[in-house]
Amino acid sequence: GRMQPSKIFQVVTADIPLNDDAIVAYARGRNALLAGDWDAAIVAFETALSAAPGDSPSILMLERAQIPAEAPPVAGWDGVWDSARAARASARRLARLNVGR
Repeated sequence: GRMQPSKIFQVVTADIPLNDDAIVAYARGRNALLAGDWDAAIVAFETALSAAPGDSPSILMLERAQIPAEAPPVAGWDGVWDSARAARASARRLARLNVGR
């Protein structure tokens, strides 16, 4: 949510199947995010992507785990996702990746 935390859901349908390994890893990543364990979340979302390459929710959540891993939120963070902060962090990460090119 923008002003308060809100639940998110990943819709899984027959036309876009996900294997159990991807679903379990994604759930592990979400739980790690909620616990503030950014490194465990990153590993879990990377695992989900290994099991289901191109899974958009896993890609998004991996990026969301990388941002606080690089610049942790303030103590007592309530889980509200600041998209402007995320955009700035993404731009900084892309700039670092493109420095050597």
